[in-house]
Amino acid sequence: MNMSIYQQFYKISQLNKSKLFVVDNESRFTFGQISKLVDKFSYYLKNEIGLNEGDSVALLLNNQVEFVISLLSLNKLGMVTVPVNNRLTSEEIKYIIDASQSKAIILNPIYGGKVSSIKRVTKINAKIAKELDISGETPVSKSENAFILFTSGTTGTPKGVLHTNRNSLFYANVMIEGLGFESDMKQLIAAPLYHAIGCEDQLIPAIILGETVILTNDTTPQNVAHLLEEYSIDVLLGPPTIFALLILSGISKKYKLLGTKIFGYAGAPMRPQVIRALKKRFPHIKLFNFYGSTEVGGTITILDDKYAISHSETVGKAVKGVEVKILDENKFVVGKVGEVVTRPRYMKGYINADTKSAFFGDYLRMGDLGKLDKEGFLTLFGRMGDMIIVQGENVYPIEIEKVLMETGLLKEVCVMGRDTILGQQPVAFISPTDESGEDITEKLKAICKEKLADFKRPREFIVLKEIPKNSVGKIDKKRLAELL
Repeated sequence: MNMSIYQQFYKISQLNKSKLFVVDNESRFTFGQISKLVDKFSYYLKNEIGLNEGDSVALLLNNQVEFVISLLSLNKLGMVTVPVNNRLTSEEIKYIIDASQSKAIILNPIYGGKVSSIKRVTKINAKIAKELDISGETPVSKSENAFILFTSGTTGTPKGVLHTNRNSLFYANVMIEGLGFESDMKQLIAAPLYHAIGCEDQLIPAIILGETVILTNDTTPQNVAHLLEEYSIDVLLGPPTIFALLILSGISKKYKLLGTKIFGYAGAPMRPQVIRALKKRFPHIKLFNFYGSTEVGGTITILDDKYAISHSETVGKAVKGVEVKILDENKFVVGKVGEVVTRPRYMKGYINADTKSAFFGDYLRMGDLGKLDKEGFLTLFGRMGDMIIVQGENVYPIEIEKVLMETGLLKEVCVMGRDTILGQQPVAFISPTDESGEDITEKLKAICKEKLADFKRPREFIVLKEIPKNSVGKIDKKRLAELL
């Protein structure tokens, strides 16, 4: 029988009742303590809230112990966890709640204002997960469904992907084997738990192995370095920004991080000069690049530490048990740029979009341009749909452009990504109407603040009388790129 995430947790918690599992600020929780809190919260959700097996429940939380308790409780009951990006706007959150048909939302009260207009869902204050004084038994579900994870489609409309326990555990084991996680390691989870890196790549492997996790929401280089040193943390994963800032801030000169063994980065390219600087400053730390997608539900390629410098422009080779190919004009090619495709292990499909169009035969279209060399190393060349990756988050220009055009202040707009040492940043090329006024940029910034999550907002507006076109009348992005 295939085990669920909760069953994996229960098995490991019985063997490690007194072992430290979660550190959340100053609070510490053993595996045994978390197990008891999960029993209470699952009883509460089923018997007092009235949720049932198969129901979808959204989580709008920070990196906090309540996320761990909620995930395990929902999984125990056979409910589907819908992690929600807490940086989204009210409108964006409502779309995800509706699309997933979530019956309830477990939230940190600081986000209460974002969901106040959503009437039909039961809102549960997450802090109750630590405070319940009840007891009762709830049966362990055998339901195969575990998560609905949302990604953006090429049109910018979020798509929900249904994933099973089997899928999550398979790809968690990919990380365990590929990066060399061990049961006595401690993981610093600085990447958001609503994100694949924090949840699928760190928390679930920690559950399988019985590792200790330290949670933080403060990703400043000062705090990250402090926590790595204070807790002698073995593993830190995240977008390249976290590691770039350790070097650029100069904070890395103050710490030796002798207890740290693994740095893993994903979601955006890591600058070769940052990799070289990390290797020079911390020669004892292994560096891994890894690449995957929300649709797949995990990692499909890993660049091993021994290739960190020599193959820094690549995302490594396909992991064991996973096929990765390049598709060009409906043929698989090697040594040519084409669309990255992979054969998913256990993907169940989209809940609110056509799944068939995302496939070429048995192969999922990743939406990335890439090239495989003869040794099997994969190099990426950007998104098929002009996606910008900001702080590890996927941002589609068309979504920003739509918000800007709806203001009526612009004749045209084109949003592109500018490469910086900290990753990509959205830049908007705008052609204002004659009536838009001189303070056009401030007006647009205010509207973006209202309509878009912070990471989606353009960092700069470049005003042009006319946006350049090519010979067939389409916006000439090559010419615009020269202005970035």
